[in-house]
Amino acid sequence: MPVVSSSYNSSTKEIKGEQPTQKLSTVFSHHDKTTVMEQIKQDKTALSAKENKKKSTGKLWYGPPSFKDSWRTTDPLGFPNLGNTCYMNSSLQSLLTIKDFVKSISRTEQIWRSDPQAQLLKKLIDIRDCHKSTNANIKIKLLQSFKDIISDQNPQFMDNEQNDAHEFLISVLTQIQSLSPLLQHTGAEYTCPVEENFGFKMEYTRTCKKCGVQSVRQEQFNNLSLDLVPGGSIEDMIEKYVQEVELEYSCDCGGKSLGQTLTFASLPKTLIIHLKRFSCTSSFNLKKIYEPVHIQRDLIVSSKMGGGCFSLVSAISHLGNTGNGHYICDSIHPEDCPLKPTDHWLTFNDSMVLKTSGWDICKKRQEMAYILFYRRHI
Repeated sequence: MPVVSSSYNSSTKEIKGEQPTQKLSTVFSHHDKTTVMEQIKQDKTALSAKENKKKSTGKLWYGPPSFKDSWRTTDPLGFPNLGNTCYMNSSLQSLLTIKDFVKSISRTEQIWRSDPQAQLLKKLIDIRDCHKSTNANIKIKLLQSFKDIISDQNPQFMDNEQNDAHEFLISVLTQIQSLSPLLQHTGAEYTCPVEENFGFKMEYTRTCKKCGVQSVRQEQFNNLSLDLVPGGSIEDMIEKYVQEVELEYSCDCGGKSLGQTLTFASLPKTLIIHLKRFSCTSSFNLKKIYEPVHIQRDLIVSSKMGGGCFSLVSAISHLGNTGNGHYICDSIHPEDCPLKPTDHWLTFNDSMVLKTSGWDICKKRQEMAYILFYRRHI
């Protein structure tokens, strides 16, 4: 698990993290005259007018707030840092980029909305609803609530210590999956949004090196963790992952080894790829691997049910080292049309949002990319 902090200054000063300017106790002491949802509605109305105005001038409206809006402390689409929570903010930004995943949750809202044990889904949709708000108070409350829910089952996220983005992301997906048996017993038709969008199966085939007897089993996945191939591409890493490895094995025929190969038995709608950038030394110290990798915009993945074409839509990167690092997220612009892509992307650095492009991300994140999200289109 990488040790990260909420701020990081690179040598080029390309991206600079920021610390919260107020303590949570101070923020929560203010008494809002309107409810959270009423405030969100007001912000959405104001931002819609602002967006239309900016569109007419051809300028991007996701910039720093103007002086007249100085009471607002976060960019539209940005998330305030609650104290070493860049790992959570980046994970949420990537998940909200996967529109099919969010739609899957919204589609079953009538099933989970009234169930008190499904608060995780409710809070995630509430965060989606306030995504464009510039009111930091609202976002802080919702983000803290979401973090508290995850921490109930995963105590390592309870305090403001530094944490790993991949571990947090998997905790979120696992907790959503754990709700399926509960919600499926309501009598209504419920499909797990994680399995529907990120789920796929890998098939393990083991063959005795002496007699050739085979055994086959399948295992369910929602992400793929790959060893780095220095200078290689994402497809190179997948190829290395599925290639045959020799294992010790005692067969009835007297054979002492077998060959194991992996195959995609099925493919997901969105493939989450985790790059293993962190490892332990012989003295059990954590180290980061800075080897550059070729980040492909498009992937072709083969499976037993046919091939699939995937396009990069989001990336979580870890800047810095194990002692002083920071997570950021780069995602395709929410208004970019998949059928007519313009290559408009956004960089989410906690509460700050900057415009960028997909090609820039593939070039600049080669040494820091940590989690990649590829959406299938064929």
